[in-house]
Amino acid sequence: MIGLIDTGCANIASVRFALERAGLRHEVIRDPAETGDCDRLILPGVGAAKAAMQRLRERGWDRFFPHDDRPLLGICLGMQVLFERSAEGDVDGLGLLPGQVERLPAQAPLVWPHMGWNALEGFAFDEELLCGVTPGSHAYFVHGFYVPVGSVTRASCDYGVPVSAIVRQGHVAGCQFHPERSGPYSFKFCESLDVILYPAIDLLDGRVVRLHKGDFAAVTDYGDDPVAVATSYGEMGAEWVHVVDLSGARDGQRRQSRVIQQVCETGLRVQTGGGVRQSEDIESLLAHGVDRVVVGSLAVTEPERVKAWLKRYGPERIALALDVKRLGGQYRPALKGWTDLVETTLDDVIKAYAGSGLKHALVTDIGRDGDLSGPNLPLYRRLVEQYPDVDWQASGGVSSLEDLVSLRLAGVAGAITGKALFEGRFSLAEALAC
Repeated sequence: MIGLIDTGCANIASVRFALERAGLRHEVIRDPAETGDCDRLILPGVGAAKAAMQRLRERGWDRFFPHDDRPLLGICLGMQVLFERSAEGDVDGLGLLPGQVERLPAQAPLVWPHMGWNALEGFAFDEELLCGVTPGSHAYFVHGFYVPVGSVTRASCDYGVPVSAIVRQGHVAGCQFHPERSGPYSFKFCESLDVILYPAIDLLDGRVVRLHKGDFAAVTDYGDDPVAVATSYGEMGAEWVHVVDLSGARDGQRRQSRVIQQVCETGLRVQTGGGVRQSEDIESLLAHGVDRVVVGSLAVTEPERVKAWLKRYGPERIALALDVKRLGGQYRPALKGWTDLVETTLDDVIKAYAGSGLKHALVTDIGRDGDLSGPNLPLYRRLVEQYPDVDWQASGGVSSLEDLVSLRLAGVAGAITGKALFEGRFSLAEALAC
């Protein structure tokens, strides 16, 4: 559900019409208390920065946004107020993006303000795939102030000076043009903003490792300082980290709670699992600062117990981990170190959670995990299409930035990558920017 923020300084009607035309579910919201059902937010804006910022402050948005990690898209003035300061009214912005808004120079033969169609250019890596447009495509602009091209610019246009047309950093994005007036790509931009990258840290007896296809006899060791790894991920811009407690998965008495707590103390949001068998395991992890607990085998063998946990702790606190293998034309869950395939199919498991409020689930094709052979895109596309109420996370096989782009286009909500980062296939900074 998209939350369309009405500050009183925007043409909400035209944006709503475009969202309806694109088939995107949305609701108009006026203050942060109404965001509960929203997984994405859009901040449209027209008029003057000073008035818009006054409205945002009056309703508490300036205090809300810095602590919210849902994808946020600002449009036109809504993009400009995302920055630190605006020369329009000499007013502080929300400070979610670095930089300052300047007045467009008035120079013949160009007229001020910039109003009309202009070509998009200066694309960053694969931004044409993200937005559904290509360099040279035209978009509709109406603005007298602009953001100079800088570190967060993803596409630009020229109007006497280079103008940031699309900006993005992490979950915060903006477009200076009006997508609701800009042709067939319209809100394709918005559809792909909700992919969260989860760099993975697998822990075995306090060390950072990777297992090949879940085999404890096939371990690659990446060092003895998981907290330093997590800290480096945070410094590169990660907001989440996916931690697998392999020791806890193998023996519940050897759970690495202290290390996981230290990872939580880095400031990253932590999604973790491994050997979660009792409600006490969940409560202990949450008490250590974990944001979301991953439940694996029990999600398949005891769905009623896990559904009770979803109700007790809330759907944002629990994620299912479903490790699957294709057999006889069906994907079947694998248990006990991926050695036992159950008769139940993946679809049977998912359907068992109908009406439970299940929100988050990650699926690993065990035939691809740890071998950098690429993600199982057909599987993820099918899951997104058939079970749209679940935020699917893709796990296993990611080997390149192109794989991450393909997963975004497949519609997944999250992508987990571990070995590709440790092997230097790409940097986390590159992955977050793609």
